[in-house]
Amino acid sequence: MIPEHFISGPYPRVFVAHAEINDFASHYLRNFGGRLEYEFDISRLGNLKVVGIESPNGNVSGVATDAVDELPDYVQRTNLPYRVKDIRATLDACRASGIKVLQEATPVTVGFRDASRSPAAMSSRWPN
Repeated sequence: MIPEHFISGPYPRVFVAHAEINDFASHYLRNFGGRLEYEFDISRLGNLKVVGIESPNGNVSGVATDAVDELPDYVQRTNLPYRVKDIRATLDACRASGIKVLQEATPVTVGFRDASRSPAAMSSRWPN
């Protein structure tokens, strides 16, 4: 089962303008009892900044960009990121369950990430 690989999540994705990402994160941390779970930048995607906030009131993944339409499809359509223990074991479990892998494990500052799509066409991310 895929959930046995989870550390935390899901983190519903929200796209935010670069100028608003700090206010967005501060608001969520202060008003929803949040804790910063992860933060990283991806310069090759136009200075994309990602913040993951864990909260007992609901997690959120804020993605700072001023050009959502210019992002790769797998970024635009990923709506439920999760943190996992072992990215490769999670990918193997996804494939065994019939979930299509859209992006193989890719190094980022918080570990690795990938993207997959379930038969219902819901895209997920698995950073670890």
